[in-house]
Amino acid sequence: ISPEEAPADMHDGEKEFPFLLSGTSVMSGTAKVLVVAVGEHSLQGRILALATKENNGEIVAAMDHPDEAKGDKEEEATKPKNPVSKCCGAFMRGVRGFFTFGNLDAGGTLVEKLDQMAIDIGKAGVTVAVITFTVMVVRWCVIEFTGENARAWAGVSDVEVLLESFVTAVTILVVAIPEGLPLAVTLSLAISMRRMTRDNNQVKHMDSCETMGSATTICSDKTGTLTENRMTVMRAVLGGKTFVHDTASNQSVGAVIKADSAATKSVIELFCQAIALNSSSTSTVQLDSDGTTWKYTGNATECALLKLAAQLDFPASTFRSDKRFADPDGKLD
Repeated sequence: ISPEEAPADMHDGEKEFPFLLSGTSVMSGTAKVLVVAVGEHSLQGRILALATKENNGEIVAAMDHPDEAKGDKEEEATKPKNPVSKCCGAFMRGVRGFFTFGNLDAGGTLVEKLDQMAIDIGKAGVTVAVITFTVMVVRWCVIEFTGENARAWAGVSDVEVLLESFVTAVTILVVAIPEGLPLAVTLSLAISMRRMTRDNNQVKHMDSCETMGSATTICSDKTGTLTENRMTVMRAVLGGKTFVHDTASNQSVGAVIKADSAATKSVIELFCQAIALNSSSTSTVQLDSDGTTWKYTGNATECALLKLAAQLDFPASTFRSDKRFADPDGKLD
């Protein structure tokens, strides 16, 4: 929510505003909240409802001056409507809309641009067809009915001449409209989908081929895409000695520490005790039934340390259930 849309007392230093507005993202941590309003009853919903009132197809910003917007509506409703001016206005809007051509650089998908281009070509074809028919009829009338060789209306033969001029105009209109263009575009997009699928680029909608095909740089969140959001301890310093994850044999830091005689059991226990007691009780790790996959619950960093403690044969539950480390007041996790 922008500062202009916020309530007046939200940023008042003397008052507290203990509310989370709808749409707020909670990145980490734990808390208990009470939902007091949802949907159109929330602050964001009320702002959206006021800011997007629709009047005759136009968006009216009625948030700041709702009384003025209401007065304008009442005044417009009480205005006398002239049928002639209303018809003339509708006619002028239609003419203006017919001679208004779309902007192909305004954005949109390839199909939308081609549809707009087909409409524009159709308008141009209609205009040329009307001009051609008018010129042919005027020229024929001037030649046949004016000057020294002027003659009278011949009936059916003259009607056939007019029909030939009309057929010529219709032919120009039919030829101008690109009927096969949408089909050609659809076929090209379908072929693009198959080629992109071979490159392991799965496209669900055909319109997305244009966007994905022209992408030069892809920015992606690594969590869930490049990684699995399961962190692992790669290096640890214990008893003045550094232990490193063995990438060649895929041996974890816990296994390296256990195989080294320099790390005594008491030091390892103290190390694991510090990990368990300095992490949240909501963070837990558990080894799946297959014995190879660890299931993390809670903070990813804490879970990586808890996994190391479990690999050292001192799981966090051992210390968390120990009465020596229990909170005497029962206030801490």
